[in-house]
Amino acid sequence: DGSLDPVPVTIIGALKSPVASWGSWANSKVFVRAWHAAFRGDKWRRRGWVVKVDPDTVWHPERLRQHVRPHSAVEPLCIKNPGKILLGPIEVMNHAAMAKFNRLRDKCGTGSDGREDG
Repeated sequence: DGSLDPVPVTIIGALKSPVASWGSWANSKVFVRAWHAAFRGDKWRRRGWVVKVDPDTVWHPERLRQHVRPHSAVEPLCIKNPGKILLGPIEVMNHAAMAKFNRLRDKCGTGSDGREDG
């Protein structure tokens, strides 16, 4: 029928960030807070996939499901833009990737200038 199950949402608080010298938002702290909130709860442990979406992003869960359906949640997989870092308005990780990220997240930094996109 095309209907979707409810999509779980995690509230992380205020998204206010200063405008940085490069003309965009210095919002890495917001995303660090988002990931910490995701790991604080157990919602991610009960899901095959986790999606982080910027607040100004329009996306269609049903289309994303079509893209992830052929992939397993057993081997770590992060669907992202090409390159070595997560970059962009949507980040998609399977369960195994989230478990690995959770184990290693304290080793991740937040760029000294506040950028979250590299």
